[in-house]
Amino acid sequence: MFSFTAHFYENEIYINKKFAYKNNEFLTELLNLDITDDLNRYRTVLMKEPQYLRLFGDMSDYEIESYNAYAQNIQAVMNNLDFFFEKLSISKLISNSEFMQTEKLFAILSSKTWFWETPCSDTDSDWNDEDDYEDDYVNDYGFSYLDLDSSGIHVYRSQLNKFFPSGLRYSLDCAGMSLDLEDMNAQVENLCKSYLTFTEDVLRVIHLYHDFVDNYLNAQSKFLDSDSLANAFVSFIDSTKKKPDRNYFKFTSGYSKFFHSVIKKGDKNIFCASYEFQSIGAFLYFDLFHGIQQNYIPKKCMNCGTYFLIKSGKYTDYCDHPAPQDNSKTCREIGSRKKYDDKCKTDPVWQTYNRAYKAHYARYMKKKMTVAEFEKWSAWAVAWRTKAEKDEISFEEYATEIKK
Repeated sequence: MFSFTAHFYENEIYINKKFAYKNNEFLTELLNLDITDDLNRYRTVLMKEPQYLRLFGDMSDYEIESYNAYAQNIQAVMNNLDFFFEKLSISKLISNSEFMQTEKLFAILSSKTWFWETPCSDTDSDWNDEDDYEDDYVNDYGFSYLDLDSSGIHVYRSQLNKFFPSGLRYSLDCAGMSLDLEDMNAQVENLCKSYLTFTEDVLRVIHLYHDFVDNYLNAQSKFLDSDSLANAFVSFIDSTKKKPDRNYFKFTSGYSKFFHSVIKKGDKNIFCASYEFQSIGAFLYFDLFHGIQQNYIPKKCMNCGTYFLIKSGKYTDYCDHPAPQDNSKTCREIGSRKKYDDKCKTDPVWQTYNRAYKAHYARYMKKKMTVAEFEKWSAWAVAWRTKAEKDEISFEEYATEIKK
């Protein structure tokens, strides 16, 4: 549907030389979408029906009569994909609404008016005699009018809404019409392929990226070192070999051009690695692994189930959005408490620490310990607990000392 250039600088991405995203921010947006059924339906149409839009000289009456239905259905699918795309944040960066809302298939087909029944087909006008032209024609097929091109020559312009290739056999007898036909067939094929590629790019997020992010990248609930990431990736690729032979189950992509560029960031220039991508899928694939290297990774919140972006720093299993069970607290606050409670129930080191903490806090409340004494003990107890977790001291020694 488009190509675009993205500039990568540290954990930032610039599109049209303006800041657009942090690494994996757009992927996180897509991970939170749920439109699988619609996309599967669109993919089926774009896989099976474009073959029926290919025009040729000896088309049967059935193929001629059914042509319009396929054209209408495919254009409707393209319109739906355009509307879906326009809701994505990236659409405002790499496209414009005038282009996305154009009936591009109909525009290609309308460019070769001599193949079709046209708005003026039911008149007695002789198209080769400009004196017989009327100002314009409008009917159920669309509209058409006579115009002057830049050289002052009369040209016939048309935008059709229905397509019946009734004039095809006659047109192919004219010089040059066969070349026009092949040119239009190629344009239609390329357009359909571009929409199919976009559809499969998004389906790849649903069927592949979800699995990789949930079950491999975040399986250990920590940032992966180089060796762990390599092992996770190999295991994931092995798992994809068992999946159906579909394009969106292949974890591959690429870019058409790589170069470096300098762009303005505030009052300074920054040196960027720049990539010209031919698809959303190519961009997502490159951004995913570039982001992993920066510890910018998408993660499914273990409390609300929403995907969020971990931005380096400390790894966490919980987002900082309002918690569904208590919107006065974040999922991270709810999760921290849950982790603490779970450890205190199941981990002997934490159970011992929790009992000791409650005992010392009771002393503090009864004024048997000062604030300074309680804070000093608390810091020591955390450090002592950490040593016990790392087996730097025996549990017996830990349990004895922390009770004092």
